[in-house]
Amino acid sequence: MGSTNTAMTMAALLLCLLLAVLVVLSRKANEGLQREWVDDVFDEDDEDDEDDEAEANQEHNAETKDASETALERHGLDETAIKNLAKEAGKVGVMQATPSTTQGQTGWYVDVSEELQYWEVTPDGEWIRHD
Repeated sequence: MGSTNTAMTMAALLLCLLLAVLVVLSRKANEGLQREWVDDVFDEDDEDDEDDEAEANQEHNAETKDASETALERHGLDETAIKNLAKEAGKVGVMQATPSTTQGQTGWYVDVSEELQYWEVTPDGEWIRHD
């Protein structure tokens, strides 16, 4: 290596590089632990949110079921009538009007999905679905 100054400079440089590598590795290890901690906290929140969403969906499904049963009763339909209308809609490719509605005019229709829907037909022939 030659002189003592050159040897000491190279040793100091290697020591600095070694310390820099250790600092970087140490920081990355700490970031990993922090991310795990943050992920764990947010995972718990996600589970709570999923539980809340499941409860809300159950309540909504119960309300929707009650509303659909009321709509069916109001139109004098039962499940078999709905299934028959849906089957006919599948054959023809067109929504089928309920007995209280004239086909092609504003009123209640059943499509292939067996869903009772209210459609408004404008004078221009435009169909607008109302929820």
